[in-house]
Amino acid sequence: MVVSDDALPGEIVEHECGAQLEVFKKNNSLSLRLAEEVGEDWGE
Repeated sequence: MVVSDDALPGEIVEHECGAQLEVFKKNNSLSLRLAEEVGEDWGE
């Protein structure tokens, strides 16, 4: 998967299969991991 050169850690990118991936920094380079699912906030 190609990620733009200006991607920032914490940014969410979507793969063509629909998976959401999070950009993170590892050993001075950027890597991807599955983004955590965030539940809806009903304003409680």
